[in-house]
Amino acid sequence: MKSLRFFVVMLAVFALLASTVGPAQAATTYEVKVTNLTSQTFSMVFTGKGGLGVFTFTMKPGVNLVKLPAGKFTYRYTSCGKSTSGEYTVLTKGNEKIMIKACPPGYNAGPATTGSTTSSTTYEVKVSNQTGMEFKITFTGASVHTFTLKPGVNYIKLPAGKYKFRYSACGDNTTGNYTVQTKNNPKLEIKACKGVAMTSIQFENSTGGSMSITLVGPTTYRLTLPTGKTTVKVIKGSYTYSVWSVCGSTSGTIKLTATKFWAWWCK
Repeated sequence: MKSLRFFVVMLAVFALLASTVGPAQAATTYEVKVTNLTSQTFSMVFTGKGGLGVFTFTMKPGVNLVKLPAGKFTYRYTSCGKSTSGEYTVLTKGNEKIMIKACPPGYNAGPATTGSTTSSTTYEVKVSNQTGMEFKITFTGASVHTFTLKPGVNYIKLPAGKYKFRYSACGDNTTGNYTVQTKNNPKLEIKACKGVAMTSIQFENSTGGSMSITLVGPTTYRLTLPTGKTTVKVIKGSYTYSVWSVCGSTSGTIKLTATKFWAWWCK
C-alpha cells in the first residue's frame, strides 16, 4: 500500500521543520493510458464515486500514463476551446485506453488555453497574472466567459467585442474593461498584490504524477502541481489544506509566515 508524506522547511531561518502526515490509507492504484491527440497541454480531473477521491493529471500531447484506484470515476478537461466530461471505470487489469481526439479541422490551437468559450470565432488574449495565486476571471459582454488564471502567463480566447471583467485576488475584488480585437490584442496585466504580506512555497512533487492542493485561509488557492519543483506565492497566514495525488489524499493545517519548502512523496 502507498501513502502520502510531506515535509516543510522554513528557508528564511534555514531550519528544517520536517513532519509526517498520516493520511487515510491510499488504495492500490492501476495504470490507465490516456492518448492526447490535441497538441495541447491541459489538466484532466478524475472524480471518484463512493469516496475514491479527486485526482488531477497534466495531459501532455501524446501518450500519458496515470494511476488510479479501482472504481467508477467521472472525468473532465478543457481542450480545443471546449470542456469535455465523461465516465470511466478503472479495473484491476485490462483497462481500456482513453482517447482524446485531435482538435477539429480549422481550429487554431495556439498555446494551451485555460477556461472555455462557446463561440466558434475567438481571438487570443495574453493575460499576465503576477499575483502569485490562482483565481477565476469572468468577462461579461454579449456573452459571459469564465477562465481560471494560473500564476504567470495565461492564454485565453474570446469573441471580438467589449467586455467588463472581474476577479477576486490579493484579498480584494477588481473590475475593469477590455476590448477584444480580431488581431494584435494588448496584453492584460494583472499586477502583483500591494499592501498584502506575501510569502512563497517551494513545492517538490516526487509522487510520480500531478497533485491537486487546496489551501483555505486568508484566501483560497487551488493548485495543480506537475512533477518536480514549483514555486508559488501566497498571502501570509494560517491555512487548512487538502491534498490529492496518485499516492492518496491527506489534509491538515499549516502556518505560512516565511518561505517554506514543502515536499511530497509516496511511501
